[in-house]
Amino acid sequence: TRDTQLERGEYELVRILDPVVDAMAAEGRVRGIEVAYGRVERETVAAADGQKLRQVFTNVMKNALEAIDPRRPGGQVTVNLFVEVDRATVEVADNGVGIAPEDREKIFLPFFTTKPSGTGLGMSIVKKIVDLHGGDIVIDSASGRGTRVRISLPAVGLAHPLAGGTP
Repeated sequence: TRDTQLERGEYELVRILDPVVDAMAAEGRVRGIEVAYGRVERETVAAADGQKLRQVFTNVMKNALEAIDPRRPGGQVTVNLFVEVDRATVEVADNGVGIAPEDREKIFLPFFTTKPSGTGLGMSIVKKIVDLHGGDIVIDSASGRGTRVRISLPAVGLAHPLAGGTP
């Protein structure tokens, strides 16, 4: 099906990630939640479907924002991009409610949700897209202390200063 196929191109990951972080930071400001962003100066190129990766980062960051009670001061989402030899890792961490131990193993199951209005498809789609890219996703969470999601993707090289496609 169309949903399981990738339209790959070579993209600098920041060209996919930056606009998503900007949009989520704006949403965070409305909710009184700080969104912090740290990334490497020299960018990594990934053979990726830019649109689908944008969906991955959007879903993960929306979940992070929604995990924080906007009435509680000090809410924060931190997004970091790391480069490790032939991998690029995007880490999204929040200081929200965390994921209950009994729910952690169900996170990637279709239709599983803990949200009153959620469809339960977001994280199953995220996992499928990351898998199709040959990547890994790891979730570390503690109830009441927050969640950290690490998405690691194969990198095909370092970008030249002016290189990079537009997703």
